[in-house]
Amino acid sequence: MSNDIFVCFECGQRNRVGSGSNRSMAKCGKCSGLLFPEEANSAPSKKKGQSAAPNGDTIRSPDNASDRRTNGVVLSLIPLILIVGGIGWAVFSDTDSKKTSSNVERTQDNLATSRQVTPAQAATEHQQDIFKPLPADLPPPVKQAVGVMWNRTGREAIAPLELVTSRGADYYIKLADTVTDRDAMAIFVRGGQLIEVEVPLGSYHLKYASGAVWRGEEALFGPDELTTYSVAGKSMDFKMTGDYVSGYTIELILQRDGNLATRRLAAEDF
Repeated sequence: MSNDIFVCFECGQRNRVGSGSNRSMAKCGKCSGLLFPEEANSAPSKKKGQSAAPNGDTIRSPDNASDRRTNGVVLSLIPLILIVGGIGWAVFSDTDSKKTSSNVERTQDNLATSRQVTPAQAATEHQQDIFKPLPADLPPPVKQAVGVMWNRTGREAIAPLELVTSRGADYYIKLADTVTDRDAMAIFVRGGQLIEVEVPLGSYHLKYASGAVWRGEEALFGPDELTTYSVAGKSMDFKMTGDYVSGYTIELILQRDGNLATRRLAAEDF
């Protein structure tokens, strides 16, 4: 079943609506306002600002949507150096063959490290030092596709996770189960990209390694300072409540404010 994405004119939330659902009565997952007031009044018309997304979904934005979309759930970052942040919105998404649609509620999470550098700077600063040549036995670069690398949970991935990264470093991201502490999923993101993936329901810690040149899952970006390791200080809960599936948007980008600090990890703890 295809889905169309519509942004609520009242609060700016994004809502994904199944094509087979009764759209005339579809409501925003955040403010409960009608998404299609014209259709509800029996006056269907072409929606202003409707456009096709690259994946075939239809994206509809109201005037000043870029301003309104930040009116969702926003977690402010503490002012500690490397900041990771995002925005919040609600989305309709098919998660059950018995449901025509479900609301996906995204929560902004922002991360901060204890150094006044971005992960891109931290990952490349040693390689840029001409007095520190690369090790002679350094593994060769490996081409890695962007997106989910593996899912070890055995569960269907239905919860949205959007990742936005800064330029200058690539990211190997792990989601670790908060109960078992076992790695559940791995995601690869190139610097300067925005990707959206789906993850299984559950509670996870977010860990990531960053560096300039990917050399495979064993060597990562290289030994010692060539790879930096970090973990978020707050877990992420992807859960379903009724028809709502919680999700997150995370930006690995330096910002002023923050609400979720990260700390450096030793390589053996990653």
